[in-house]
Amino acid sequence: PDILVVDQIRNLNVGEKSFVRTLEVAAQGMRNFAKRYKLLAVSITQAGDSANGKAILSRGDIDNSNVGIPGASDLMIGIGASHEQEISGERTLSFPKQKISGNKMPIPVFFNMKTMRVE
Repeated sequence: PDILVVDQIRNLNVGEKSFVRTLEVAAQGMRNFAKRYKLLAVSITQAGDSANGKAILSRGDIDNSNVGIPGASDLMIGIGASHEQEISGERTLSFPKQKISGNKMPIPVFFNMKTMRVE
């Protein structure tokens, strides 16, 4: 395959007792796996309570991982929403970490819940 997607990287069992350490080891493992097999690795995880009501997310908004996952990532895309945006279906794509290009401007999008598409 050219792409590896892991939904909920937090659920990988990497043999660590500390949850924070688990996230760090899992993220580093994904990065090493991608390099070894020359593929794109996409890890999906959830935001923490700090992201509640925020349109633009930061590295610190990852649940239980302020350093481990961001440190192993080249690109992070946060999907955030203010309370008003949540009601209307609007979201903001932000880039808490962006080593791929210089563009770091947030992008407003609309989630159409009927069709399950991003517009």
